[in-house]
This record gives sequence, C-alpha cells and structure tokens, in this order.
Amino acid sequence: MNSILLFGMPGTPEWIIIIVMGLLPIVSIVDIMNSSFRGMNAKWVWCAIVVFIPFFGPLLYYWIGREQRVIS
Repeated sequence: MNSILLFGMPGTPEWIIIIVMGLLPIVSIVDIMNSSFRGMNAKWVWCAIVVFIPFFGPLLYYWIGREQRVIS
C-alpha cells in the first residue's frame, strides 16, 4: 500500500535533482563552446560526451575537460 504513494508528485529534493540534471549539461555545453581546446576536434568530442552520456558526461568534462582548455 505504501508503494503507491512513491509514484506521486516529486518533492523539493527531487525538484533540485531534476533542475541540476537539466541545467548541468546546458552550462557545460555553453562553457565548451566559449573555450578553446588544444586538439582540433576536442570541442566537438566534449559536446558529444556531454550530450550522449547524461549525468556523467558533464561531470567528466568538469573533472577532465577543463584541464584541456587553452588559456589565452
């Protein structure tokens, strides 16, 4: 009987997760497009990783990809 209540509307913690999961890829792609990278195709590879690997793609970019940028 209690399991029926689990399928209701999301509460505050769930909305925070939904918003972060929706905004993190957008912020990552904007950051990728505004940056220069060492490799010729690195920018497009990082965009593909962020788009096709839903949660871990943006996290990988912020852990690994930001180190590959060219600082002018």
